[in-house]
Amino acid sequence: MQQTFGRAIRALFLFIGVVALSGIALALFITYTSPTNTEYYTAHVIQSVATTTPAKKAFSETTPQTPEPDANFLPKEERVVLPTFSPQSTTPPETVAPASPPEPAVAQTPPPTPYDTPTLSFDVVNRAVRPALVNILCSASTRSAFSGASGTGVIIDPRGIILTNAHVAQYFLLRSHPQADIECVVRTGAPAKPAYNAELLFFPEMWLNEHARDIRLEFPTGTGEHDWALLYVTQTIHETKRPGTFPFVTFDTREAIARPENAVLLAGYPTGFIDSATLTRNLWPVSTTAAIQNVFTFTQSNIDVLSFGGTIVAQSGSSGGAAVNPWGRLVGLLTTSTLRGSTDMRDLRAISLAHINRSALAHTEQSLLDLLQEGNFGERTEAFARERIPALLTLYDTPTENE
Repeated sequence: MQQTFGRAIRALFLFIGVVALSGIALALFITYTSPTNTEYYTAHVIQSVATTTPAKKAFSETTPQTPEPDANFLPKEERVVLPTFSPQSTTPPETVAPASPPEPAVAQTPPPTPYDTPTLSFDVVNRAVRPALVNILCSASTRSAFSGASGTGVIIDPRGIILTNAHVAQYFLLRSHPQADIECVVRTGAPAKPAYNAELLFFPEMWLNEHARDIRLEFPTGTGEHDWALLYVTQTIHETKRPGTFPFVTFDTREAIARPENAVLLAGYPTGFIDSATLTRNLWPVSTTAAIQNVFTFTQSNIDVLSFGGTIVAQSGSSGGAAVNPWGRLVGLLTTSTLRGSTDMRDLRAISLAHINRSALAHTEQSLLDLLQEGNFGERTEAFARERIPALLTLYDTPTENE
């Protein structure tokens, strides 16, 4: 009896030790610093160039290679920001004011078995993701007080729901601003061609409270916190009838589903090294594989930001692009990238779908899935335009402390 009891005690301590070591190992994977405000938003344009990192794989459907921009075009210090693109100019997009850095985070325990199905090859994943990838092009006239932008989005629901960054979707808000003259279109294909009109379904006010005035800056920056929005496809450009279903990518909002060393497919419509004519007539999607190198947090216990290091997708224009795991699930939304040096020297980052889900709960007390299950998207976009957009637009005109 005593021997049996002794063995049970030893087994219990062994189990506790294994669990503790697993927690420590995961903690070591997490970077105990928050994302800084020194990253450029990636809402601009990207060039398809081969990377020198062996782990990265570039798929064939890319734009022709063009030389890197002149060094004078790039910022002197390395910052991670989401730049926006003005079709009337080849200068970088505008800048966002720095936000307060988040607190360090505590490691999350990963799911023991992510899925019941085997992994897919990234060739298969790429073929599934490409039809769901869209380019969001917002053009501004010379009369507009705001420049236009080019970014990426991912269709995440067969009824035509597009997930993209708030710093991209804000141009759908600005269409109603009295000082703006902006038109937005959703484009698909390779090269990208006008396909759909869309309206705002959801926009995070917390992000706009922090960054609305930043649109007037030359190089906006941000951490990516609350940087997401939902668009609803309302009609097609050339077809008489709206499609009954759309190609889409399934998403996974579970905590710690994406961790360091996990491989992912990255896809977007980069425009960093092309001119306005190429942007409007010959913009191609770009996709590549990469491994998650670091993770960051906005809190103390969650994985909010995924860092991929250098990749051909680390260019402006990729904002709102996809980070998809080998099971074909969207786990990250491309948001920021350093812009200094060649693409293989940069650091591309995405906000996790887990962060987007928590942000949705903070704004609406509903999960991302709940927001999609409500349905009535046409009525909801009309209600949003009528009830929310006028108040949100006032944030762009609120004076800053220096004005």
